[in-house]
Amino acid sequence: MNPKAARPISRWMLPVALGYLVLWAVWWGYRVSFGGGLATPGESVTMVLSGICGVLVLVVGWRMREARES
Repeated sequence: MNPKAARPISRWMLPVALGYLVLWAVWWGYRVSFGGGLATPGESVTMVLSGICGVLVLVVGWRMREARES
């Protein structure tokens, strides 16, 4: 793997993950509270899986940032 190609990815992974999780929280918070709730059981599965993926990307981004700094 080319280290020069990986450096921009490690620089932007954490901010992108944070932005995604903020948008995720706003969207699903709106859907559950003011948006009429979840229409189907499939939406709850989508909410949970997308949240898990967002947290995993956040952890990977954090670990990549720590590896880049050391």
